Amino acid sequence: MAARPNKSSFYAKKKYNFKDNRNKLQPDMKGFLCTCNYGEKDCQKEAINLLREYSEEKEMSTKTVFVTVGTTKFDELINTVTDHRTLEALKRNGYTSMILQIGNGTFVLEPSDVLEITSYKFKPDIGPDMIKSDLIISHGGAGSIMQALDYGKPLLVVINEKLMNNHQYELAEKLCEEKYLYYTTCENLWNCIENLDFSLLNSKPSEDISSNVEESTEIMDSLDTELESLSKKDNVDWNKFSPSVTGVGNCLFISTTVEDPCDLVYKILEDLEKTKVQKTKFLLRMLPISVTCKANLVSISSACTNLLPKYFSTEPTTFAIMFNHRYNNSVKRDEVIKELANQVVSFGQHTVDLSGGAKLTIIVEVVKSVCCLSVVRDYGHFCKFNLLSVCGRPEKRTAEGENGDGDNSSSPKVKKQEENEDENCEEENTESKPEEEVTEISENH
Repeated sequence: MAARPNKSSFYAKKKYNFKDNRNKLQPDMKGFLCTCNYGEKDCQKEAINLLREYSEEKEMSTKTVFVTVGTTKFDELINTVTDHRTLEALKRNGYTSMILQIGNGTFVLEPSDVLEITSYKFKPDIGPDMIKSDLIISHGGAGSIMQALDYGKPLLVVINEKLMNNHQYELAEKLCEEKYLYYTTCENLWNCIENLDFSLLNSKPSEDISSNVEESTEIMDSLDTELESLSKKDNVDWNKFSPSVTGVGNCLFISTTVEDPCDLVYKILEDLEKTKVQKTKFLLRMLPISVTCKANLVSISSACTNLLPKYFSTEPTTFAIMFNHRYNNSVKRDEVIKELANQVVSFGQHTVDLSGGAKLTIIVEVVKSVCCLSVVRDYGHFCKFNLLSVCGRPEKRTAEGENGDGDNSSSPKVKKQEENEDENCEEENTESKPEEEVTEISENH
């Protein structure tokens, strides 16, 4: 008689025979590297809630104006709407960015310190730009007017007075009488933006039944197309912030779809510094990560070749390199520092600052087989991006401290948490690197 199988050994083997479907930290990602002393799950919740809070505030505070001239040449409108007086009027009304469709014009876009401005000549479909705008400024063409009204956006029509037998007045005046839009000329554009209340405008004019049927058919077709795209997972932004497993204790990674993680972290740090209100209990440090790659010198060098020019191709500045490693001894700190320093110096007369006051800091965080990279500003000023230290430090940082006893450190509780965090991860800091060694790297160029 055959022996009965041992059930306990069967289930014991089955216990380890499973597939881990969790998202893992891997190359070609961007997001936020977060550290804590304990309570990883609570830290993860705090990090995601904090990021959502500030990203939603940023989206709500952004207002866009879209300017279109169709296929015509109407440089007078483009020059007027980009005039400093007009831009200031838009800014006072809460607008933060502008999109210009300049058609056949010869307008040359110049940088503005009032609004963020982008421009293009033509697109197959300007509908998406109209949809995401909060105000549309259009020429007097009937097609552009009706398209803007279709999307239910506040509309300001600017009449081109130089056209012969100008018929634009008739359509604009009729629709203005029924409170569907406002119209003006280039001369009075800034005054209209300053004083008109666009919330008083009515919605799109009513149409006959046949037009409504055609419109309903078009809507159903567009909905079917949208549902098809939503059925493809690759085309859907399911979650703006999602956790990824690092395989390292007390070290978390939150992947993101936002364009620039650094801007979001700056906003958080600046608000914490201003309010001195502690918003996290478990989350200690949050580093923005612009790109991840494999943890080897060749991959790190290649990733930095694309990352560094954005920050170091301009005027000379001071920089430092922060190198930390966790569960990885194959990537050598000195080799990485030398390679990145060579790349930075090749862009211009940039100098190393190891005093903690470098304007730009290159973050190199090696986590097992993945390297996380970014370039941040004010790394020393924001206490190495330690959220608790930013909240707890004194407002005035003098040589002797506020009490004159020379102690200008954070509160004992924050200081103890910082010390515990340093014990929980294997870190090497380039600020402890002898200055002669970094200087030698620079002198070779």
